[in-house]
Amino acid sequence: MPYSINGFGTTYYDHREEEPDRSYITTCWITAIFLPLVPIGSYRIWPSNESSRFTIVGVPGEYLVRRTPLNLRQIANVYLVFYGWLILLLCL
Repeated sequence: MPYSINGFGTTYYDHREEEPDRSYITTCWITAIFLPLVPIGSYRIWPSNESSRFTIVGVPGEYLVRRTPLNLRQIANVYLVFYGWLILLLCL
């Protein structure tokens, strides 16, 4: 279960391969200042109730989790998005 304090800890980033049962794949990351540093695992997530479809940041929803192999496309996407924007902002 991801846990973070002030952007340091672990968190899920990205949302891929959604299925009709509303399950999707996400990757858990070690983070510092909200930036993803190292992927530690990919998971298929099943929301267990209707209220967890839309969650408020910082308020955990109820869901079921099953570990899957690391999703390399998802990892590459997270690195490109986070660090691409960071590089772009630093170059301005």
